[in-house]
Amino acid sequence: MALTRNGELYVWGSNRYGQLGLDPSVFSSISHPYKISFDKKIKNVSMGLRHTAIVTENHELYICGSNNRGQLGLINPETMKPYTLLGVFTKVAEQTMQGNVENVTCGQYHTIVLTKRQTYNIYVFGDNKHGQLGFFSKTSSETRISQPLCTPLSSIQHDTPIQIHTGWSHINILSNGIIFSWGRNNYGQLGRSLSKSQNGISTEERLQCIENIPKIIQLSVGSEHNVALTDNGAVLCWGWNEHGNCGNGKTENVLRPKFLPVPSNSVVILVGTGAGHSFAVLKDTS
Repeated sequence: MALTRNGELYVWGSNRYGQLGLDPSVFSSISHPYKISFDKKIKNVSMGLRHTAIVTENHELYICGSNNRGQLGLINPETMKPYTLLGVFTKVAEQTMQGNVENVTCGQYHTIVLTKRQTYNIYVFGDNKHGQLGFFSKTSSETRISQPLCTPLSSIQHDTPIQIHTGWSHINILSNGIIFSWGRNNYGQLGRSLSKSQNGISTEERLQCIENIPKIIQLSVGSEHNVALTDNGAVLCWGWNEHGNCGNGKTENVLRPKFLPVPSNSVVILVGTGAGHSFAVLKDTS
C-alpha cells in the first residue's frame, strides 16, 4: 500500500483474503497501483500478514482482510460471531474504544490501536499466543481477542506522545526516547534477557523498558528484529538475525541491542526494516 500526501490510498499485490480492501472474488490480486475509493482522507495505514488497518484524518479506524485470529476486532452483528474475512474497509465502532484514534499498527495476526482523550491508551485485539496483547491467557479462549481490549500502560507517562510499533509477535512502544517492549522473545527481539517460557517459547507479557541504551529518536521493527537510531546518530540492532538482518556481519541472533559501525565521514538520518532485512540512510559529512 502507498499513502499520498493528500490522503489517498493506492494498493497492489495479493488480495486473496481481502487485505487490499477489495472483494477477493473480483480482485484476487492486483499487479499495478490501484486507487481505493474512500470518502475521507487517510492519515495512517498499516498491514499485517493478511489484514490491513487505516486511520482517517477525523480519527476513525477502518479494517479489512482475514479475521482468523480476531485481528479485525469486529463481530458480525447478525451472527454475533467474528467475521471470517472482510473484503471491504469496515469501520470499528467508536464506542468500543475511548478517545480519538491516533494510530494503528498491525502484527502478523494482531492489531494495536493508539487512542487519545486526555491521555494515551492502547487497545489490542487478535492473536495472543505469545502474550503480544500484553497479558498471558488464563484459558484457551483468551489466546484470541475478537474485540478491542484496553491494555494498561502503567510504566509509561500517559501525557507524553508515544509511538507504537509491532513485529509479527512482539510490541515496542517509543516514548520520551525510551523503548518499552513485550511479547515473544525467543530471538531476543525484546532487547533483554530471554524470559519465561510459554509453551516452550520465551515470552514476556509485562511492559518493560529496554535498559542501558541511549535516547532513541527513531525506531523500526521487522518481523522479529528491531533497528533504532539514537539521538547522537548511532544505530542499534537486536533480535532475529538468521539472514543478517541485524547488519552486524553475522547470522546469530542478537539478544540485546548492539551498536553497528557507521563510517566516520557519515551520519545516519533514517533507519528502516522489512520482514527479514534492514537499511540505513546515511548523509555524507566530508
